[in-house]
Amino acid sequence: LVSLSWAVAGAALVDTLVILGAGAVCAALTLYVPAFARLFLRDTRAELEVRQYAQMQFLAREMFATPDRTAILLLTSLLEHRVVLLPDTGMAARVAPVAWDAAIARMTPLLRAGRTGAAVLAGLDAIGDALARTGFRRGGGGNRFPDPPVEVRAP
Repeated sequence: LVSLSWAVAGAALVDTLVILGAGAVCAALTLYVPAFARLFLRDTRAELEVRQYAQMQFLAREMFATPDRTAILLLTSLLEHRVVLLPDTGMAARVAPVAWDAAIARMTPLLRAGRTGAAVLAGLDAIGDALARTGFRRGGGGNRFPDPPVEVRAP
């Protein structure tokens, strides 16, 4: 009877170590393999998280402080393969939401294919086309924000 309880305890210990080991391997994979991490991310959650992050960046960078409220934030999230385009109120009043949606639609397939640079350029072209159709002209006050893209890496 004593040897049977040791065998059961040993089997339980081995089972526990296998389960914990598999969990540790999966946790490490989610940190280093984005495609694996994406398996655990629901679309609705990804959309919400990326939109909230874009709104936070818009506020943190004080993009609302432009004359005539004409700032546009274009955010691409590599893990989620999502694009968020946030126009300030002055720009939203001039350009129809369908134009912003068209820019996102041009970017998303390229982003999912891993062509981030091409995706951003396609988005900028679409934004430029939308602004040109509305007759928007850049103000003479210069650019309030730096021209190079801002890249933020996850901690």
